[in-house]
Amino acid sequence: MKKLALFVEGQTELIFCEYLIQVLFGELNYAIQTQRASGRKKARQITTITAKENGNNGADYYFLIRDCGNDRSVISDLRDDSNSLFVQGYELALGIRDLFPDFSVDDLERFEKGLQQTLENCSIPITPIIAVVETETWFLFEYKHFKKLDPKLTPTQIRSERGIDVKKDNFEVDECSASKLASIYSLAGIDYDKSEKVVLRIMNSMSAENLANYVSKRSSSFNSLYMTLKGFIA
Repeated sequence: MKKLALFVEGQTELIFCEYLIQVLFGELNYAIQTQRASGRKKARQITTITAKENGNNGADYYFLIRDCGNDRSVISDLRDDSNSLFVQGYELALGIRDLFPDFSVDDLERFEKGLQQTLENCSIPITPIIAVVETETWFLFEYKHFKKLDPKLTPTQIRSERGIDVKKDNFEVDECSASKLASIYSLAGIDYDKSEKVVLRIMNSMSAENLANYVSKRSSSFNSLYMTLKGFIA
């Protein structure tokens, strides 16, 4: 069994990573466990949220997705738990967090180098994936989901009402992507409160084809996540 751990900064990232795994591994035998971490650094409490299995012949792939509670805990939790993950048989771990608001786009290269130095002596290989500028940036690039979410959310209407061209604009800039996303959703009366219900509704509207063929070309950070997961298939 191949085992991969994904440590993420919040519920939105957890749900999105679970969605990507289901898209890429849907025809295979796999299991996913989701967890939530809480408490201070030296007294972290881990709570299991869900445990799911796909297929009838036992899992060939096992994924652990842990919500670390905030962006700054992702890398430190991975570093602290790397030996435990190694003992449990994980061969790779991903640390997924936003660049914004702690760092700017100009800080990205320096930030990534610092993370690599922090993680170089861990017990298993750890790949930090920094969403530029936020996970919601990836949602903005996946423009096809807007109309599926609500027929009123056409590219033309969004451009007219909000001045955002979802097909052409570069969203990897030093602006809050979550605020832009919320502004677009509000045209359809959708409150982007990041609740489980709302994020699941967004995932149900996502185009897996557009993520693979378009978003992966517009966003190198999304492409890193997508290709790492895809490359995990034996």
